[in-house]
Amino acid sequence: MAYSRPTASTSPLTLRADRWYLYEPDAGPLPCDPATGQKRQLVSGEALLALKSGEVGENHLKELKALMRKLIRYYLGDKPIRSQQLFTR
Repeated sequence: MAYSRPTASTSPLTLRADRWYLYEPDAGPLPCDPATGQKRQLVSGEALLALKSGEVGENHLKELKALMRKLIRYYLGDKPIRSQQLFTR
């Protein structure tokens, strides 16, 4: 999972805790204004930095769960995930 990406100037993007990002699987985090983007698809810089450091707090779980589901869907495509079936047996 990429936490930064090259920008037009080829220098890596620095995540900021006070910004929001649209995470594109092939490109990494893209800065986005929550007023113009779809809030449910955005992830906070604070949550991405917490994930990067390995110190994820309760307040980040909901948005990181949504991000992980987006990434899993992207990489698996139409293949079903059957993990829920494992827990019901």
